Amino acid sequence: MTAPARQFWRDTFHRDKEPEKDRGEEEGESRPLQKVSGVGDEAFWMTSPAAGILYVLKGSSFVRISIGGREDQQTKIKKSKALAQKVIDRL
Repeated sequence: MTAPARQFWRDTFHRDKEPEKDRGEEEGESRPLQKVSGVGDEAFWMTSPAAGILYVLKGSSFVRISIGGREDQQTKIKKSKALAQKVIDRL
């Protein structure tokens, strides 16, 4: 991972080694993170007022998938994981 990417991942998901703690998004929102299994080396789900966001780490890269709509959170996570898997398979 490049230094800025590695620093971002650490600062965002491993600050104080408590990923469930509230974290701020770039826009200044503060939302709890949810660890997600079954995709990549490590993944976290974050909700925002407009969408759900899945961050997935795979090797030295990470992707961010954002999805909105009226579906429930579990459906959004499932769809985001499927899309993220397609992306990381090509990394």
